Amino acid sequence: MSDTVCSKFLETASRQSDRVAIEFCRKGKWFDLSWADYRELVFNVAAGFHSLGVRPGDRIAIWSPTRLE
Repeated sequence: MSDTVCSKFLETASRQSDRVAIEFCRKGKWFDLSWADYRELVFNVAAGFHSLGVRPGDRIAIWSPTRLE
């Protein structure tokens, strides 16, 4: 696999699927997100962009504070 951010993410998600990838707080309570669930979330976002017409090679920007959502 190549040394891109995407390839490293997928490699880690495969290798550590059951481990915690992200911890986040909602309404004062902490939750864990596994690498497998994180990968699914990323794929859902990618599918959303695809449904909007974004294709491989297109460039987009996401302007957001650092957060799970």
